[in-house]
Amino acid sequence: MTSKDKIVFNFNGDMLALDLEAIDSIVEVEHISLIPYSPVFLNGIISLHGEVITVIDIPVLFETTWESQEPPYKVVISKMNGTYMGFYIGKARISFLWNERIGKMKLRKEKEKYIIGVIESDDTVIKIIDWDFLLKLTTEALSKGYQLF
Repeated sequence: MTSKDKIVFNFNGDMLALDLEAIDSIVEVEHISLIPYSPVFLNGIISLHGEVITVIDIPVLFETTWESQEPPYKVVISKMNGTYMGFYIGKARISFLWNERIGKMKLRKEKEKYIIGVIESDDTVIKIIDWDFLLKLTTEALSKGYQLF
């Protein structure tokens, strides 16, 4: 875990981050197709430039509260090692955290549910999403077709 630039999602005070280098784009879509019998954290799939992208519902996954799901749906598209994954973020506020600022904050590894680390300052706690684990979890859930929750 390094102090690379991050994109930060703010869900009513809960702050979650992903490495900015993993972000391909942020899009708004009118429709997310449901996946029958999928785990509750999988919002569905979208098609973007001919790619089928699985969309994870971040507020559901992290059990946080937020506004109702109404189109357009805001989805952060992540791409790592040739694999796309979408993160539905609802109406979460988006900001950026640059490595220069991270260097002045406390950065520590912390392995908990879907989290790989934490960035802290006096008044801020930002949890870093474990992208690799979510990809593995999503792939396993789709290939086995079982309910995780």
